[in-house]
Amino acid sequence: MKRIAILFLGLLVALSVLLIGCSEDSEEIGTPPSLPPMASLSADLGNFPQYETHRGDKVENKDNFIFAATNVGFWQNTLTYGFLIPAAAFPAADDHDFAYSSSLKKWQSTYSVSVNQEVFSATLMAKRNDETILWELYLSSEGEFEDFLWVTGESLIDNSEGEWIIYGSPAQPRQVLQVQWDRDQESYINSKYTIIDEESTKNGSSVEFGLSLDSDYTYYYNVMVIDSEGENYKASILYNQNSTEGSVKSETVYGDSDFRCWDAAHDNVECVKQVS
Repeated sequence: MKRIAILFLGLLVALSVLLIGCSEDSEEIGTPPSLPPMASLSADLGNFPQYETHRGDKVENKDNFIFAATNVGFWQNTLTYGFLIPAAAFPAADDHDFAYSSSLKKWQSTYSVSVNQEVFSATLMAKRNDETILWELYLSSEGEFEDFLWVTGESLIDNSEGEWIIYGSPAQPRQVLQVQWDRDQESYINSKYTIIDEESTKNGSSVEFGLSLDSDYTYYYNVMVIDSEGENYKASILYNQNSTEGSVKSETVYGDSDFRCWDAAHDNVECVKQVS
């Protein structure tokens, strides 16, 4: 009888351990993660117009706009090139479900995406770390490269803010861009883009982009240029997307803290008011 009692007790202990293990696994797995906002990994800088020369244009009468357009244009080109593949691969994950990998202890979504007529196999992985989600985006191209880690990131559980790190390419597997983003109460994304490429002459340069608090403008751009082969400076740019009017200031370039404005024709004009 005593032996039966011992066996029964042992069975209860084993069952308890099994139940605890299952409970821990369930807590660890939880629910699939919610993707950060698509706009957090976007090259969209508000459709700022490019400067195009026309016969008869007096360049000196457009230099306010030209200076602003040159700075925004540099960042637009940098992001368009750097985000070309990641910005297409990341949103595609929204159409596919996550499955939990017990061996990796991560959620993963596997799918295919086409970019410029080239098909990539993508694997987006997510792992909860306290109050944040850690992200990894791996891409493969048949016969070219396999499981290249193109993007890493971290976001708060509620997707109110986060960060992305973009790698160059399979041929240049180094960190090149950092994106720090946050979401305001109206779900608009404000972002800061920074070059973190140690081989770039503009390493450390950045632009902050978001909705302007001034009702006369749509967007703001706070630019910081660090150039090992040129001039370092800061510039603040305000832009009205509807009228294409705007203003710009840079103490380093202009020698004072005043804004300089342009009109809908991109000609220099006196600023109606000075923005603080």
